[in-house]
Amino acid sequence: MAQYKHDGPVLCCNFSKDGSIVVSGGCDNSVRIKNLAQNPQSQDSVIIGKHDMPVKEVFFTGPEMNNMVISGSWDKTIRFWNPQQPGQEMLRLDLPERVYSMDMNYPMLVVGCAERQIICYNLEQVKTGNKTPMKTGQTALKMQTRCVA
Repeated sequence: MAQYKHDGPVLCCNFSKDGSIVVSGGCDNSVRIKNLAQNPQSQDSVIIGKHDMPVKEVFFTGPEMNNMVISGSWDKTIRFWNPQQPGQEMLRLDLPERVYSMDMNYPMLVVGCAERQIICYNLEQVKTGNKTPMKTGQTALKMQTRCVA
């Protein structure tokens, strides 16, 4: 139906609830967005954010967080982007390790990091300025956490 390119391998993508918009991240350190409802044959995409290292996970939030995009990276950060203001970081969470996996079910955000760390955030608290994780811990697994839900 449509395609667009990154300047390196793509590591993640996520669709809006209605399927009209796709956001992706990859080894070019960028978070890109494409509106599939407007000219899907065009290969143009908009870079809405940049990390210092590859982007491993991306998610759309709903109206409860003003439809922001959340991205997690190997640069040990989670960043929040407003698709209407490309390039402007709205919020940043610094992590102790690289993001390997992430999942969101509002208001919960769960992050699987390097060194077997699991970090849980309450997004209701984050949007009011409280960047302290709700819960942290380590998995009993001996290898990297490839998936959390």
